[in-house]
Amino acid sequence: VLFGVHPCDIYALNCLDVTMTDEHADPNWVARRQQMRIIGVDCLPDEYCFCAAMGTATVDEGYDLFLTPIDGGYVVKVGSQAGEEMLAAVSMRPATADEVKQAEEYLSKKLAMQQDRKIACEVTALPLHLTGVVDSELWEQHAQRCYSCGTCNLVCPTCFCFDVVDKLDLSLTSGERVRVWDGCLLEEFAMVATGENFRKEGPERLRHRFYRKYSYLFTRYGRPYCCGCGRCVRQCLVHIDPVEVLNDAVAESQKGATVYGS
Repeated sequence: VLFGVHPCDIYALNCLDVTMTDEHADPNWVARRQQMRIIGVDCLPDEYCFCAAMGTATVDEGYDLFLTPIDGGYVVKVGSQAGEEMLAAVSMRPATADEVKQAEEYLSKKLAMQQDRKIACEVTALPLHLTGVVDSELWEQHAQRCYSCGTCNLVCPTCFCFDVVDKLDLSLTSGERVRVWDGCLLEEFAMVATGENFRKEGPERLRHRFYRKYSYLFTRYGRPYCCGCGRCVRQCLVHIDPVEVLNDAVAESQKGATVYGS
C-alpha cells in the first residue's frame, strides 16, 4: 500500500502505467502494480509546485481511495473495487453537503495558491511552441547554470530511462545483467559503444529533457510527462525552473521564431 500519495504523483503513476505497458509490457512493473494499492491524500502546494498549470492538481483515476482534508476529518472518494473492500470493515457515512463544500473549497484554495506559477500558454500547445525553438539560444542561456548532475532526473516521478550493465564477479566466470537508473542530463547518457556522444554538450541535454517531458512523449501519448510537482527545481542546486524555461520558450515562439525541421 502506498499511503498519502498526492494527486501529482498519482498522475505520474498513471503516466508510467502507459509507458510500461505500451507495445511490450514490462512484467516486473505489471506484477508490482497488480499488487499495489494507492491511497491518495490531497495537499496544499509550496512555492515550487505548478500542478495547477499542468492540470494535475486533482485526479479522477489511478487510486483506490482518495482523502481530502476537512474540519475534523476527511472526505473519502472510492476509486476501485479494491478501495470498496478496504472500507468494508470501517464505519462510514455519506458526506454532508457542508463537507462536500469544504472539499471543493480545499481544491479552490490549492489552485489560488499557484497564481504565480503559470505557463504562458495552454498546456496542450507546448509541443507546437517547442517545435519552433529547437535551435534557440535559450537552451545555452539556461544550461550555463546546469551542472549536469542528474538530480532532476532522480527526483522526477515520470522519469523512467535506464541502462543495462553487466556485473561480473571477481572470478570473471559469472555475473548478472541488470537494469540501472539513468538520466538524460548525465554526460554519458547518449554515449554509444564506439565513443560518439549524441548529446555531448550541456545545452543539448537540457533541451532534450524539456522536449522529452513536454513534446516527444506528450505527442506520443497525449499527455505531458510532467506532473508539476516542483521536485526538480526544489532540488536543483542552481534552481533551474521548468516554468521559467517553458515561458521563455513560449515567448520566443510567439515572436515568430523560425521553425526548424528535425
